[in-house]
Amino acid sequence: MSWEWSHTNEAYEAAYQNLHNLDRETLCVIAMEWDTEIFHEGEYLDGWYDRALKIILGDKVLTSEILADGIWLQCAEDQEINGSWFGRTCDNGGFNAWVCPHGCHTVPFDRKDAEDN
Repeated sequence: MSWEWSHTNEAYEAAYQNLHNLDRETLCVIAMEWDTEIFHEGEYLDGWYDRALKIILGDKVLTSEILADGIWLQCAEDQEINGSWFGRTCDNGGFNAWVCPHGCHTVPFDRKDAEDN
């Protein structure tokens, strides 16, 4: 079960920073998951996802900062995409923000948790 975000501004800032601390490859995967949800209705058909991921991984103009900022725009806004609602979602208990459409990639709302890993 998932919950909607209901945290302090400090928790949102911590999640934002934790997202920016993810490695570039993970950020590319998350960005492609959002693109797949938005532009392909969540369908990973015909190898499109794999081809697009290969392209984004090789695109050095898309820095980690640019990728993380784009992901934050998606995950921090409550939005309808293809008839389903996404964004501002966290795990049951509110400890981790979902940074991808389906919750397979998360970051904690607490900076101490991220620094301990």
